[in-house]
Amino acid sequence: MPGLEQRSTGAPPAQRRSVLSRWGCRRSCLLIIAIVALFMAACGDGLEREDFELTASDGFIFPAEVTRTDDALPGVWVLLGHQFTGNRRDWDSLRDDLLERDLTVMTWDFRCHGEASCKTETKGESIEQIWREWMASLDYAVDQGATTVYAVGASMGGTSLIQVAADRDEITAVAIVSSPNRFKGLDALANYERVTMPKLFVVGRADNFAPVFSRRYYEEAAGASRLVMLETELHGTTLVQDEGWGPIVRGHVVQFFDDPATMVTLPSIDLGPIPGGPGDDSAESNATQAQTQRARWPARLSAVRGSAELREGA
Repeated sequence: MPGLEQRSTGAPPAQRRSVLSRWGCRRSCLLIIAIVALFMAACGDGLEREDFELTASDGFIFPAEVTRTDDALPGVWVLLGHQFTGNRRDWDSLRDDLLERDLTVMTWDFRCHGEASCKTETKGESIEQIWREWMASLDYAVDQGATTVYAVGASMGGTSLIQVAADRDEITAVAIVSSPNRFKGLDALANYERVTMPKLFVVGRADNFAPVFSRRYYEEAAGASRLVMLETELHGTTLVQDEGWGPIVRGHVVQFFDDPATMVTLPSIDLGPIPGGPGDDSAESNATQAQTQRARWPARLSAVRGSAELREGA
């Protein structure tokens, strides 16, 4: 009866249907949200990431992170050291490619870079000490059970890596991208004869003096090494992240770490110097051409991130 229906619900039939409809929709939405939440909890993204701080041997504290998959290979780590003016986020694309191989990846910010603090007037004044961040990161990886340690350094990150690799035989293989031989107090050649693990050098042919430095690393290397030169002026992690060249560079690095001892036996790719550019001895025979070509280098250099390293890398 209408009277009883109104008394039992406290609302007219039309309003009661509206209330029930809203409640039904609300229950459906809550159910959908619950199902999605359960699905995400069950599947997840398959990654584990740890953010923490490390302390270098001189007391400097810097941020670091480790990322691994649920199926990470036990004991196999890759350490990534960024370039001048860069930060650990510059490695995200390479990190993702390495994670697809189920490798544990560690990155950090060098002092005066990224989220790290700075105790000097300028970034440049801090560079001589960044090898300490490599040492602390390597110590952490080994303490956490790393038995195979691969390492990648871009520009100054590679210069400092080679300097450290001379004294740390825990490093299994190194990949060096666009790195100068020396930079602001770092000297990769001082004990280079002790860097005997497999080495991969990747560089852009038109990256100012970087190919000269990479070729020197390759030619003076103790132990097996391979040079991969690409027809580009991009530098360091800019090259690693590039939409076009990035997949090629990352492919070389990832495949190198699949089997370093075998990959270094492959023929190198050396495109030679650019006519009239750095490293071209024949330029002396044509002064006009040399002057024209060299005039183009400052413009190229200013457009390439990390160019300060190349001006000081010899």
